Amino acid sequence: MEFSELRPFKYKLESLIEAHQSSGNVTHVSIYFRDLNNGPWFGVNSRELFSPASLFKVPIMMAILKEAETSSGLLQARLTDMDPEDRARVEITPGRRVEKGRSYSVEELLEMMITRSDNRAHDLLLGYLNRKVFERIFLDLGLKPPDLAARDAQMSVKEYATFFRILYNASYLSRDMSRRALEFLVRSEFDRGLAAGVPPGTMTAHKFGERAYPEGGLKQLHDCGIVYHPRAPYVLCVMTRGEAVGVVVRLTQPLHAR
Repeated sequence: MEFSELRPFKYKLESLIEAHQSSGNVTHVSIYFRDLNNGPWFGVNSRELFSPASLFKVPIMMAILKEAETSSGLLQARLTDMDPEDRARVEITPGRRVEKGRSYSVEELLEMMITRSDNRAHDLLLGYLNRKVFERIFLDLGLKPPDLAARDAQMSVKEYATFFRILYNASYLSRDMSRRALEFLVRSEFDRGLAAGVPPGTMTAHKFGERAYPEGGLKQLHDCGIVYHPRAPYVLCVMTRGEAVGVVVRLTQPLHAR
């Protein structure tokens, strides 16, 4: 059940969303907010389904860290990329990527996959991933495990935000592994979403995702994470779909100012 004290923020965001939709910037926007201190939350179109795209890199990271809790040396294992061609069509590309023929530890690849959203690191780790551990995370959270090979895998903002809540609470991974995951997320190089709208010096542990369709379909751009607000840290997840979807920052500013 949503909390009444958050209704003014929700109404303001709904007005902003309507304005952006009227201007043609976006066709769909979904938002999920949750205060991490005492749990009040609200959602706007929070059950609308989107393609998470690179957002799936977070549960992939979590599955590998989960297995590393009981598999000594897993994070130090080394992998070499012999086919560095990007399979996904993306518009936001990392500055540096995995290099063909170079050896990387699993932990280094996790960092590159999260901080830079490197698809080459993702592809290497996908071949190393224990799919049963990955699927178990979703099942334990009451979610349907996605087919990572399918382009039409979908989730809502409310569902996806659960990953950040359990990382913050260290309620699924161990405290040490949750800390590692959040440290990677804090170092994300993407600065045009949630991180752009927070006051200077506010730490944000987040991951963005984008989906661009070569056949001319509507683009999708998402950013989800934890904002370590000095008074009350919170989870914020924004997913958008449209021809021009660079509205994440303007939609989240009212929350950052609370």
